[in-house]
Amino acid sequence: MPYGFPPAPMYTPQTPRHHDRPHRHRAGSVDSSPSQSTSRSRRRRASLDISDDEPVQVDYPTMYEWLLGLDNDPYRGRDQLQFVGWAQALWEQRIARLDDFHLLTEEQLQQYFEMPLGIALQLKKWAREDVAELQRRARRATKRLRF
Repeated sequence: MPYGFPPAPMYTPQTPRHHDRPHRHRAGSVDSSPSQSTSRSRRRRASLDISDDEPVQVDYPTMYEWLLGLDNDPYRGRDQLQFVGWAQALWEQRIARLDDFHLLTEEQLQQYFEMPLGIALQLKKWAREDVAELQRRARRATKRLRF
């Protein structure tokens, strides 16, 4: 399968924020509109503001990749619980990626997958942490693209 360019990140352009107060020139005269350079710097700062609820495109790992990463991690895989063994059961229910898994509750994992409570709690904790980190990185990358 040929590799293509990744899709462009999703964002909506923001309008620059202007102050309602008049702009003062060095000579002391007052102008009702800000200078061009001030306006440009405000636009640049405004374009770096991305709110937490603004959608960004995140490339979440597949469940197999994520679970294998847990097993191979020195801290998360230290008990050798073979998390990757749950990948097939998750795939059969079409829980394909980490963002899908993140929507499940511990109770659903126990009920639908007969997952032990301890494993369900660990996986959900790490899924929350990893989803938050992936979203943070995507927001940071989007900010760099917008600058």
